[in-house]
Amino acid sequence: MDQPTPTATALAGARSLLASIDHAGRRRLDAEARLGLVSEVVALGRQVEALRVVLIAEADRAKAAETARGTSMKTLLAVSSKVTAAEAASWVYGGQEVTAHPLVAQ
Repeated sequence: MDQPTPTATALAGARSLLASIDHAGRRRLDAEARLGLVSEVVALGRQVEALRVVLIAEADRAKAAETARGTSMKTLLAVSSKVTAAEAASWVYGGQEVTAHPLVAQ
């Protein structure tokens, strides 16, 4: 069985891999191939969204923002992610709901 990849390593690898995409190469794709890519990126987006929810909830539960930056998780997210306070709050509360169910969080 493969060893799990540390989260920070996986995220750095994913960002690097996405930065290396040959965008010009898609010009040669037919309609079916393009639709396949759309399906894949939607599925990937859902996985990334789920990970974001879980990581925010874990950091919030550990009081990471308060400890490291002296502010709430909601405020830190609003400022660092350049989203509204309402959106940052929805991320935090959404994560709390998901991680309340361990099987869902996993």
